Amino acid sequence: MDLNAFAQWVAAIDLSAFSEPVRLSPLFFEGEPPVLFPRLRRWAWRSLTAALESAGASACTGMLPLLWQTEPLAFAACRAARVPFFALDEGNAAVAARAVDTAGLDTILIREASAVAVANDFAEHNDRFPTNWILVREFGAAAVSEMGSIETSQRLFREIHLFPGVPLLVQCEARAAAHDASRFHLAPGLSIRHANGATLVSSDGDLPFTDLTIDELAPAGTCECGESLLSL
Repeated sequence: MDLNAFAQWVAAIDLSAFSEPVRLSPLFFEGEPPVLFPRLRRWAWRSLTAALESAGASACTGMLPLLWQTEPLAFAACRAARVPFFALDEGNAAVAARAVDTAGLDTILIREASAVAVANDFAEHNDRFPTNWILVREFGAAAVSEMGSIETSQRLFREIHLFPGVPLLVQCEARAAAHDASRFHLAPGLSIRHANGATLVSSDGDLPFTDLTIDELAPAGTCECGESLLSL
């Protein structure tokens, strides 16, 4: 099943078939009104919690697009890490800068494509930089090749999301500290297999897909943390 077939299945889904409570979330990164897909309410953004914990984050500012509706997921992930969460629109760099300066916010959760503009705004006003950046890239989007002043931060955690708030590829502390832009771990709760030059992704049950066909993910060695690495 490819992404188009999955979208058609989502459009016809019978929510009464689920035996547990579900949360409806956008399937696509763009488009109004959003196409919604169900995920079990107990599903958690575990990679975000892990990144916050490994970085020793004190507080997190979320600046992902409001259309993605990721705020409840990010709030729950921050709560699991015992890290206060402060949500802002991605265009509100001035408020984010004030929060970093005055409220002790040391971590920014933001779309990769928006991060450089926000960092440039910080630099223009001589604002202190966050210690940690968690950069979310949409699956299929081009990587940002020049991160500018963000490279001065201690850690750059990168995640590639299949859908808004649904990571496919994530990074550990070792990859974040190395500012590695090309190698990732498979996100928690997912498994993959390879067939006919494609990668088939399945959820452990908290997300409603099995053998979702995507472009091939290539093995990329072993990380210092001991886990296997993948690249696009």
